[in-house]
Amino acid sequence: MKVGVYAAVAATAVVAVYLYNAHFDTFFDLTLEDHLVEWTQFWLVLAASVLMFVAWARTRFRRWFTLGYALVFFVVAGEEIDWGDRIWGNGTIGDPNSKGLNEQGELNLHNIRGVHEHQRLVGLMIFLGIAFVIPLTYRFWPLLREWVYDRFDVPISPIWAMPIALVALAFQFVPRAFLGGNILGFDEMGELYTYLVFLIVALDTVGSTFAPARRPAGPSADEVLRDVFVR
Repeated sequence: MKVGVYAAVAATAVVAVYLYNAHFDTFFDLTLEDHLVEWTQFWLVLAASVLMFVAWARTRFRRWFTLGYALVFFVVAGEEIDWGDRIWGNGTIGDPNSKGLNEQGELNLHNIRGVHEHQRLVGLMIFLGIAFVIPLTYRFWPLLREWVYDRFDVPISPIWAMPIALVALAFQFVPRAFLGGNILGFDEMGELYTYLVFLIVALDTVGSTFAPARRPAGPSADEVLRDVFVR
């Protein structure tokens, strides 16, 4: 599965960059709101939410962090389609140019004034935590692994998902660092790969309910403490 996922990510990333440079109209159309890339984002993160709910149910509703991930992913999916208003309504709840509560006059939370300015930073912090901080500290910090992650059954993103997370970050930060600012279509591609990472976490989590002992072994907290204090 990993090879197939890597190949798909590499192929779509190359195609996105090519279209941006050679066929911008096509690139713009694909990454425009309510078009192919955004709807793919929605289905990826919705699937991640559903799988997390399934994993929570399979543990007899006892893994609260799993429920937390499921709810976060569900909220993200809802925000992507303005909680259905883009399907059943016209996508707005007012004049986008008005001084209403929502910056774009849409039925969502992330464009509310006061939230809109910080929503990308908040999302980035959540993504970095899920994709990098938690799996790395789980792998290399035995005390935290045993006393927090294993004790509370925190979902762990597999290490092999990190290259995909790096691609997601690259699409969002390379234009800002080297091209003079953000490129909306590349931001959308970054979000696409972000939600793919979320789906991988969800698949791994639901898989753990069938094979609870799958997590990689490492030195226990007791062994670490013994090494520290006996010496």
